[in-house]
Amino acid sequence: MTTRQEKAAQTRRDLLDAARVVFERNGYLNATITDITTEAGKAAGSFYNHFDGKEALLLALADDIGDDADALITTSPDDLRNLGPHLAVFWQLQSRHRPVMAALRDAALVDPEFAQRMHDFGI
Repeated sequence: MTTRQEKAAQTRRDLLDAARVVFERNGYLNATITDITTEAGKAAGSFYNHFDGKEALLLALADDIGDDADALITTSPDDLRNLGPHLAVFWQLQSRHRPVMAALRDAALVDPEFAQRMHDFGI
């Protein structure tokens, strides 16, 4: 990876991290792209180099939750007769990603198309 690619990847991570903070503080519906870029210490243009809008950023955060779930599941026994490990993974994800989970819920409440996408994502 070139230095330029590394910087771009770091900017994307910074924006995602900032969004988590802003969603925690303001909630998804009250959060603005300016709030996120200010929190990240980045220009608004850098946001649009990585995301089409706030919804796209939220979907990237949802993908991160999916990746975290996959990592947690690989450390848990794959025995559906014993739901304990699966419930533990569920609650770990809920606690680790509470602001993003709330943002996903809020976005789904105001946008039926987004709600359908979240339903499909959940499946």
